[in-house]
Amino acid sequence: MNPADVLANLRALVLVIDSWGTILQAAGARDGFLGHRPTELVGRNAVDYIAADDQAHVATVFSGGGDWVLSAAPAPFPLRLVAADGRVESVECLPARVDGEYWVLTLTTADLQFSTYHALDLYLDGAGPLEVATAIAERATRLWPEGVRTDGFVLHGEAGTLTEIVATDPDPALLEAMRAGVADPGAPWNAATVTMSGPADFASLPPEVATAARRLGHEYCELGIVAIDGEVTVATVVFGTHASAFEGSTRVIHRKAIEMIEAAARRSHVERILRVAAETDHLTGLCNRAAFEQALDENDDGATCVSVLFIDIDHFKHVNDTYGHAVGDAVLVEVGRRISSVCRPTDVVARLGGDEFAVLLPDVSGEIAARIGQRIVDRVAAPLPADVGLDQVTASVGAASGNNDLVHLVDSADLAMLSGKRSGRAMLTTAPATPDAQPPIAR
Repeated sequence: MNPADVLANLRALVLVIDSWGTILQAAGARDGFLGHRPTELVGRNAVDYIAADDQAHVATVFSGGGDWVLSAAPAPFPLRLVAADGRVESVECLPARVDGEYWVLTLTTADLQFSTYHALDLYLDGAGPLEVATAIAERATRLWPEGVRTDGFVLHGEAGTLTEIVATDPDPALLEAMRAGVADPGAPWNAATVTMSGPADFASLPPEVATAARRLGHEYCELGIVAIDGEVTVATVVFGTHASAFEGSTRVIHRKAIEMIEAAARRSHVERILRVAAETDHLTGLCNRAAFEQALDENDDGATCVSVLFIDIDHFKHVNDTYGHAVGDAVLVEVGRRISSVCRPTDVVARLGGDEFAVLLPDVSGEIAARIGQRIVDRVAAPLPADVGLDQVTASVGAASGNNDLVHLVDSADLAMLSGKRSGRAMLTTAPATPDAQPPIAR
């Protein structure tokens, strides 16, 4: 293939214009460019194709110091052009100055802007790594040379193991094979511990994946890994029928895409750490008051019965005064652990402050809440481990159930707990049932 054929096969439009804006040469745009054919553009003035509102902006870019900026460090900028049917479309323009007399403009339509604005805008808007990766994958197929088949996948998961797949118009058999092999611990995307991008050996792929890919004529695989603190969070897997699918600028773009996804992943990781810190009691590791109140708001829809337990350690001031705050802290940690041990993963266990704990029990009737509350009383009263520094503590528990106004429900459970303390402590006390405190109807 000679250089002219290479240029003609480009999807982007390449223009050579003089200092007056006259188009001297036009190449590329094999599928047309906004409805224009390259040969039709030669001899016309480039300004004729620029949207009226953008003409002043373009004049600023190409004059008044633009020569130095664009020749020393060319950078793409957005531009709106008039299509053949009169529509105004956004494109990306990469200008370069040649010999101080000519400009070479590379124009790319919005659907080909794989590595620039769309994914970057998502990232700047706070999108997570999966959303950024998916946006990139949706545009990636437009990068490949004509005649090259590609199949791309975005993998994601938690705790260092990828389990889910996002794909754009994949081959069904290959997609099924990827679903079967995505969680394979020996797969290269699960075995990695650092961010990387590059070719992957077919021998390293799960056998069913390699077989399905080869049946489609794929002989090359490009792998992108995003790992945070040694755990993989997102991976991209792209298969191609020719090596040219991953050569030159395409590989560079893939690497840059992985860097952008990693940046989004690191930001999400930090945000998650900060969010957990803001919602967690630093001593016990339970939810704090703010997280508990948020859970109350989220469950206060009146649709089902909700129960609340309010727990207070008996004579805790005496524990601190007699044994010291280190022992008191150890008691709080152990009591928190014991409360959690009798609750479901969906229940919200919180330390509200001091020696006060609370449990939110969604979809739990008053009768079942009373059983759970009594288990907490019994579990807390069991002998403490030797390293706590105290033999035993007890707790008073108040329980309340209802469908509406969960803040009032917490107050009712608190009052019930105080009533139990006045009656002798180390007991469960149930608040009077509200008329709506009925078990949820099975559906």
